[in-house]
Amino acid sequence: MALAVTVTPSGAIVVGGIANGNATFWTGQPDQQTVNLPTSVNGSMFLARVSTAGALTWLRTAGNSTAASVTAVAAVGEDVMVAGTHGNAVDDVVLAVGEPSETHLKLTGMFLARYRSDGTMAWARPTGGNAFVTARQIALTPQGGVVAVGSFSGSPTFGPGETHATTLQHNGGNDSGFIARFEPDGSLSWALPIHDAETIYTNDYNVAVKPDGTILLGISYNGSVALPGSAGTGVTLTPSLTGTTGFAIACYESDGRLRWARTTGGRASVQVRDLIVLEDGSAVASGQIQPLTGVETDPTLGQATFGLGEPNQTTLSVNTINGVLAKYDANGGLTWVRQAPAAFFGYDSLAELPDHRIVVAGTFGNYIGYPTSATFGPGEPGQVVISWLPGTTTANGMYTFLAWYNADGSASNARSVSTAAFSQVTGVTISPDKSAVLCGAFSTQVTFGPTDPTPLIFTHGPMSASITQDAYLAKFAY
Repeated sequence: MALAVTVTPSGAIVVGGIANGNATFWTGQPDQQTVNLPTSVNGSMFLARVSTAGALTWLRTAGNSTAASVTAVAAVGEDVMVAGTHGNAVDDVVLAVGEPSETHLKLTGMFLARYRSDGTMAWARPTGGNAFVTARQIALTPQGGVVAVGSFSGSPTFGPGETHATTLQHNGGNDSGFIARFEPDGSLSWALPIHDAETIYTNDYNVAVKPDGTILLGISYNGSVALPGSAGTGVTLTPSLTGTTGFAIACYESDGRLRWARTTGGRASVQVRDLIVLEDGSAVASGQIQPLTGVETDPTLGQATFGLGEPNQTTLSVNTINGVLAKYDANGGLTWVRQAPAAFFGYDSLAELPDHRIVVAGTFGNYIGYPTSATFGPGEPGQVVISWLPGTTTANGMYTFLAWYNADGSASNARSVSTAAFSQVTGVTISPDKSAVLCGAFSTQVTFGPTDPTPLIFTHGPMSASITQDAYLAKFAY
């Protein structure tokens, strides 16, 4: 399964994720490679570099009987910064076997690594202790370092043996979150825990770094959440209704001090899926709004308010799960918010185009009982509705879309780009050649370009208890 993708300044694509068993990369192509990996529900990590035309340049894998995966990537010039998970209490995972930088990842934890453009590894640094740690997302700092956010359980040590080594404690029986800043060589600058009153998950965190080095954190929370901050600057946020998931965007100084935090209100649940900083220093977040049970008789259970107490405060009302896109100014004030009825925005699936439009990817028609059309810019002159094609059934009814928005939040365009059972979008990035690169996963069969004159069809390989999806990497002109 592909979990993360990035593009270098030259247009090369680097994709990473998790693979299992006899994994075949670039199936049916002249550069096809089959790697014999352990057959385990845990899987092994992979990292691949691809030319702008789609040819496989190099492939790296690592793992044994334990888990290993690449969960986040970011281009550093033609090199790439990688975050991932590894191991259990017995085995170790070896990165860069036979290279001067060979690194053994012992026990269980998270790692950061930098891979050069030729596929060799410059360095790798793991967390210490024996604790499950998953980096949800990473973002580069202006100095060439990285900020990581994610979740953990147990008591991991970030920067073991270093000057700023920090051991985090999870929140009782619940997993906790973290935000950590690392220097260009991977050494730790600081790490802070995020404690939620309820169980939280890896996908509840997103991060972006502004040109001045300040850090934006996007977080979904349930019950209440203690947002950390160095020098006693942390705050606790509580949703307006028990059982509601709130969305907050917070700004941190480069030294970990919390500058400000903004949150949603209302009775509907709001979940963040991605967060990016635009060229002008503003930010855009994508996610979902879900009404609480009973919205049919009490419409307030489907209301979510953005920009509480601000001039642009906006309340959205939904009666089913809708996609949501919100723009914030440099100080965290709401600029605008838009909803996309019946659209499921994907994780890590938001990007800014060179013309400053915003592109977002996701799926629609996902589940029985949900609408088979998605609407972008509802009620606007430029409203776009995309629907299932004739002959679509629940067996192949999960459509992947790309949607474009103008800087003022109005819909620019939208189109279906693939259809498959149990399809996922797990990353989108923009290539210098005016195209969007998507990665994700599918089951059974996938059709790319379903509305094109010559659609491209791939069939999923044999499924087993541990291998239920194939990864994909696709490129679309915009």
